[in-house]
Amino acid sequence: MDKMITYCQSNSCLWGSADFRIGFWVGLLLAVFIIFVYLVLVTRKGSSKGISIKEEGGIFFLSVDAIRTFLRNVVHSFPNIELKDLKLKKQKGAFLLRLYLQAPAESDLVTIRKNLREQVFKEIKAKLGLGEELQTIDLEFKLIEKKKTQEM
Repeated sequence: MDKMITYCQSNSCLWGSADFRIGFWVGLLLAVFIIFVYLVLVTRKGSSKGISIKEEGGIFFLSVDAIRTFLRNVVHSFPNIELKDLKLKKQKGAFLLRLYLQAPAESDLVTIRKNLREQVFKEIKAKLGLGEELQTIDLEFKLIEKKKTQEM
């Protein structure tokens, strides 16, 4: 590196200048920071804080926290299944709901996912009145293994 700096200084190369090198690295870091901020904003695009519906006489707003509380009760009716989180996104005028669930490894996920999705749609439509606004419900399962108890 010293040979390169000496060569650049003797031949009026820009890289040999300390000011140029500092400016180069600051510019590079600034570009990386701008790209990072842009990517963070793009990935958050579409996420929603709730569902807002214009009705006769006003607006009906249902927050993500209220939906989460409601769905925990629905999911609770399925043994050993636990709702960990949910995401709500608005896309093309409809809402997409993604449920993050936890289930034991030995669970019958084929039956559970079919019944759970049907039950969630049914309950949301009947009790919250959000049948047309909700387009899809994605289910993401994290399987957990039973902890082996140690005998003493």
